[in-house]
This record gives sequence, structure tokens and C-alpha cells, in this order.
Amino acid sequence: LPVGVQKMLHLATAVPRRKQPPPEAKDWFLHRVGDDAVEFCNSVAEILGFIGEAVVACAQLMHGKARFRMRDFMLNIQECGAQALPVVTLISVLIGLILAFVGALQLKMFGAEIYVANLVAVGMAREMGAMMPGIIMAGRTGASFAAQLGTMQVNEEIDALKTMGFS
Repeated sequence: LPVGVQKMLHLATAVPRRKQPPPEAKDWFLHRVGDDAVEFCNSVAEILGFIGEAVVACAQLMHGKARFRMRDFMLNIQECGAQALPVVTLISVLIGLILAFVGALQLKMFGAEIYVANLVAVGMAREMGAMMPGIIMAGRTGASFAAQLGTMQVNEEIDALKTMGFS
């Protein structure tokens, strides 16, 4: 073998072998089944609690007994809808350009470049017209809400709400 390869083999064999970690203690089958059953019951209780709270809140809203701040609601509507319009427009235009470019390349092979405009119009309006803005707005709004919650966590506002019993 060449000298360089011999040095590499020597380095590879000089490294001590890794010791295997001791085998983990295995839980008994019934312990695992019991843990899974308890976890499942807790999940079901959480879901039922959430559904119950949602039904009570909807009933209060229907009967006019719910306390509801219209100003905050309208602010959320504006943030989720109107302020998302520039981002939705920009991304929709970019996706339309990509669709036109890819479509033009494929249609050129058949001599049908004239149909690129129809492809983009039908594809964006019919197929992606509702899906793309929904996905973009959901991502943008979700990121915005996550940032607001993160700021509240840093400022200890979440802890204050829990202490006062609101959350």
C-alpha cells in the first residue's frame, strides 16, 4: 500500500473503540400500557375541556352575555386581513411568474407558447386563487401571533394573566 494509505490505516486503527452504553432498563409491558392509557385519558380530558369551554363561550356570545371588545376584534381583523395584502400580492405575483416561466419552457416544445397567458390565468385564478392566499395569510398571521406571545412571555405578561386567573 502507498505510504499515505498506510498512515490513514494506522490513524483509523489507533482510535479506541467506543464503549456501548449499558442497556436501558426495559419497562414491563403492563407499565407501558398503563402509561399510554393514562396519557390517552389526559389527552381526552383536555380535548373535552376545550370543547366545553368553546361551547360555553359560543352560547354566551349567542345570548349576548359574552364580554367582547369590538375594538380589539377589529384590530385583529385588520392585522390578519388588510395588512397581509401586500405580502399575499407579492408572493402571488412571484408564483405567477414562476408558473409562466415553467409553462413557457414546456409549451415551447410543442409550439404552443401563445397559451402561456391562459395557463397562468387559469392556474392562478382557478387552482391556486384561494389556496395560496390562505396559506400565506395563515403563515404570516401565525408568525405574528407567535411573536406577540413571545414578547408577552419575555415581559412576564403571561405569568401575570395566570396569576390573575385569566388563563
